[in-house]
Amino acid sequence: SFDGILGNLKLEKQPPHRRYLSINLVWGKFNAKLAKLLNSKPRAYVQPGSLDRSKVLDARVTQQWMSYIRRKIGLENKYEIACAQAEITGKSFLWAWWDPSALGTVSDPATGETYDVPEGDVDVSVGSAFEILVQDLGQPLIGKQKKIMRVTAVLIADLKKQFAEKLLGKDLA
Repeated sequence: SFDGILGNLKLEKQPPHRRYLSINLVWGKFNAKLAKLLNSKPRAYVQPGSLDRSKVLDARVTQQWMSYIRRKIGLENKYEIACAQAEITGKSFLWAWWDPSALGTVSDPATGETYDVPEGDVDVSVGSAFEILVQDLGQPLIGKQKKIMRVTAVLIADLKKQFAEKLLGKDLA
């Protein structure tokens, strides 16, 4: 109850069996919804276009490649982060792109030596709804937007490394 003279709240003593904690009333529902999302993870399945042997084998290899990429980039953890972030902010995104600077290991069959060569790879990151700028605010579907801009904070050293050939000695202050 509120004490108007002293201007503070007075907490009345209650027996332990009657205590009602108002903290984390929503936490159980939050965990249940998050568990439901995480138990039904999206998976990509590849089906051949026909029953031709080469197309069936191509589909099987593509399926194995997709599960390898899923494990390599830690897509399960990133999906969990995106789901938890979507509960807080309302929306969350998984951004997938081709990273041309990613190193791959190549072995020379003649000598047996291995080299790290920049050959590129798929990469995925989690993005919040607050880093998206759209052209038409009246359009509720992001897939129907004509232009989308993603705004994030990036270290200058990373920009210099990524765009070294385009900068050509220009100074980024």
